[in-house]
Amino acid sequence: MDTPNGFSSLKTADLDNMARALILRLRADFACGVPKSSVSESVYSTAWVSMVPNPSKSEGHWLFPQAFDFILEKQLDDGGWSMLEVSAGYPSWDVGGILSTMAALLALLIRKSSNNGVPDDIEERITRGDAALRRMLSSWDATSSDDVGFEVLVPAHLEMLEKHSLCYSFPARAHLMSLHEQRLRRDEPDSLYGKRLSTLPHCLEGMIGKIDFDRVAHHKVHGGMLCAPASTAAYLMNTTTWDKEAEAYLHNSMTQFGAVEVYPTNIFEITWALKALIETFPIDEIMSPEMNEILDFLENTLHAQKGITGMSPSVLDESDDTASSMYILNRLGRHVNPDGMINRYESSDNFRCFVVETNPSSSANANVLKALLHVPDRTKYLSQIIKAATTAVDTLQGQNEDGSWGFQSRETTAYAILCLSAVGPLPICDCLRTQMEHSIENGRSFLLRQINDWSKPDFVWRSKAPYGVGISAEANTLAAMKTSAFDHKLGNAIHDLCAIAKPSLSTVEGITHLPLFAAMPDWLVRACIVEGYLHLPIYDKVRGATCIHAAKEKRHINAIPFTLVGSARAKGAFIAPEANNAFMVFSALLYDFDHYMEDIIAGFGDDEVQEVEQYMHELLAEPWTGSMKDPVAKQDGLTSRLDDVRAAILRFASWTLGHYKVTPCSRYDRANLQMELKTYFLVQIRSIHESRDLAKSRQSPCTPYLPPQSYHNWVHTITGQSSGTPVAYAFFTCLINPRSDGRDCLPSAQAKYISHDLINHMAVQIRIENDIGSIARDRKENTLNSADFPEFGTVGEADEDLRDKMAQLRHLGDYEIECSKMVMASLSALKLDRRVLQGMKAFRNSVDLYGQ
Repeated sequence: MDTPNGFSSLKTADLDNMARALILRLRADFACGVPKSSVSESVYSTAWVSMVPNPSKSEGHWLFPQAFDFILEKQLDDGGWSMLEVSAGYPSWDVGGILSTMAALLALLIRKSSNNGVPDDIEERITRGDAALRRMLSSWDATSSDDVGFEVLVPAHLEMLEKHSLCYSFPARAHLMSLHEQRLRRDEPDSLYGKRLSTLPHCLEGMIGKIDFDRVAHHKVHGGMLCAPASTAAYLMNTTTWDKEAEAYLHNSMTQFGAVEVYPTNIFEITWALKALIETFPIDEIMSPEMNEILDFLENTLHAQKGITGMSPSVLDESDDTASSMYILNRLGRHVNPDGMINRYESSDNFRCFVVETNPSSSANANVLKALLHVPDRTKYLSQIIKAATTAVDTLQGQNEDGSWGFQSRETTAYAILCLSAVGPLPICDCLRTQMEHSIENGRSFLLRQINDWSKPDFVWRSKAPYGVGISAEANTLAAMKTSAFDHKLGNAIHDLCAIAKPSLSTVEGITHLPLFAAMPDWLVRACIVEGYLHLPIYDKVRGATCIHAAKEKRHINAIPFTLVGSARAKGAFIAPEANNAFMVFSALLYDFDHYMEDIIAGFGDDEVQEVEQYMHELLAEPWTGSMKDPVAKQDGLTSRLDDVRAAILRFASWTLGHYKVTPCSRYDRANLQMELKTYFLVQIRSIHESRDLAKSRQSPCTPYLPPQSYHNWVHTITGQSSGTPVAYAFFTCLINPRSDGRDCLPSAQAKYISHDLINHMAVQIRIENDIGSIARDRKENTLNSADFPEFGTVGEADEDLRDKMAQLRHLGDYEIECSKMVMASLSALKLDRRVLQGMKAFRNSVDLYGQ
């Protein structure tokens, strides 16, 4: 029987034999004795290892002379160093390339100053390396970097290079140093003397001159510093007493040529290879005494560490390897309870990779999903299953035209194929099944064209610099070629529970035909529906807990998740799931509050309305602290309707201003949000007064209504605020701010001014479009409408009169749209952080959507 995709050069039996051979290697190399490694060599780690002196000078000045030879060999034609030269598509300013070039350049300078083992061309090599580093730094976007410890390591290398008279000035330096100061405030170097959980032991080369290395030996595991040869080399070079255990660790981390990027990684290498094999190959074909020994090793490790593990026993734990170990054991009949994993890594709407980080991880969520789908009582963990699946939907949308994923990566493509195969059986993906099968086949075609490179490391993993893991690449590629899409069943319990809330295409059927989605393929529209639907459990829970007011019309509320996700995807923008969910809830709360004003407060007498207005003033008069007492708390337990209103307003304000994404923001961003929220509240009251004045004027036909100001001023001030667009934008900027150092989302007065102008045009656009469709209703309800202003002529009831007013308003709406486009172009020219700019474009798209 041939393998899928016409892959006839190897039969299924050949693949099975390769899998069994791989298991023998896993047991021999990683599950017993001193573990080996299939991780690729690293220029960065090798450069640091090359600097370690030999304690026995009679045997040579340097402990690892071959490491320096590796550095010389790997210098690129442009003078720099980067292992990514073998992977097309990576940017030249990749942090791994910058750090590798810095470390290699430092190794050359130290070798030169030692006057021992200096190559003849060292001056020329240093000159070329210096020029390459300057080019890299000049084009580096530090705001977009999230590599491990870069905010500690890059400044430290700059300082060390400056001691050798190489000084660097570059555009991102000020931002980098700000991140550096913030990180050292959060993780003070002195904290290394204790046992507090931190990633700093992984980056000790960034602590040279800042700590006493004699006081950090307790961080060693297996002789190394948090699986980092570079960090261990720095420790060994700076401790006053030679550490033979650390020396042995460095010997173990070396291949024939250079040091690997991370070591040991035996749990990681076992699980990432084995989970791919057991989900695609017949279990009875690959079970063996060696397999049982591997399973014993994994089970004992989890048991010893209370249900969690890391890439090697006893090192910093993380959800990827914990979930992978759990999946393997449960899949092969050794039941492991997932509660320890859930309690350790679950956040409000996703699973973190490390407990010390806050950013979501797509691989962590995919692995947690697999683990939970194979525990004995899956129904208990349905909410976590749905939560993990939210990240997996993005996989479908990230495929390249040639069938690959990532930077045309074999390994990334294999993971994507396996991810789609794992998620596909969920009932929620029924509407995507055809496209998923098509994507899998295209991915396999790409892998088939790369058959000669299957066992080569693919640099898809990142530590301080990118690295590859040979055995993982080989195993997952084999599995991706072997797997049959959607061939495993989830059982009736999971299927029925998921199917209860199966996404209803009819809910958003009308929306998908709007112009914004015209260029989107049908499968992408369906993917947006699925992605939006997956937010609903958290969305409904938070909205229900806030409980402002249940709007009578639920169709618009249920469509909000799709409109926000779809408007972002339609223009290629992406918003993090947690930010998307928070903004969905806020949008629904605005919708609820608007109806609350219309249905409840508009029916109050003038005195009561005035009391509500006074409470709004008092509530937000001072900077928000969250300590405002709930006005409903009365001794007799009785409340008036005014108390209920105050409580609703307080709940809305508390949720908004106390949101966990808002409180860490800068003082300006928090103050701006509070100001816009207060303005929004008060403008709602102003609208009630306007409606009452309008109703009185219509009772006296001889006295036509005279608006309090010109139409332009009214629509650009009072009524623009009432749409909720400015306050929604102020909240949104808090959500998309990529900085966690207390700085403003928009860095300059120019950016803030232009963005406010953009939001003003968008708010006016929304108001005009709303008024066009509600002239008749507004007249019936005595609500002031744009058409009531004298600029549009006298008030008339004739159809021709209304059509003329609507035509004039449409022209003004088109004008505001053109203004928004011009302002957006000006904002884009400021070269803001790409994540912020993407977010702003997504926000503008959502506004355009509601006007279509």
